[in-house]
Amino acid sequence: MFWKPPLGGVRGELLGAVPHRPVGASSGRRSSPWKANMSQFQAPPPPVIRRQKDAKGRLFIDYKQVDELRRAMTQNGKLLSRKRLEMSAGDQSMLAQAVKRARFMALLPFTNAAN
Repeated sequence: MFWKPPLGGVRGELLGAVPHRPVGASSGRRSSPWKANMSQFQAPPPPVIRRQKDAKGRLFIDYKQVDELRRAMTQNGKLLSRKRLEMSAGDQSMLAQAVKRARFMALLPFTNAAN
């Protein structure tokens, strides 16, 4: 005979336990009662950063696009991750180079001056 978890009681209610699910019940995400509330935690869409072509046809990100570069940074001045920006490794390195150039030209701050 197998052990079954208790179906409630004082201890289960104090711990906030989830009621026992029968063996044949589906464990898919669609049946989860918490799925409806997860939409409020979704991240905003990634910023659109335009790439331009130079005279030789190579793509680059212009360091003078300060508003677009600022949207790709956190409040503390760090770059957002590749996964969050939905960029490839090459695009992320072009973005980093553009931010470095904009900081050198004093178009962007190196850190947040409010701290």
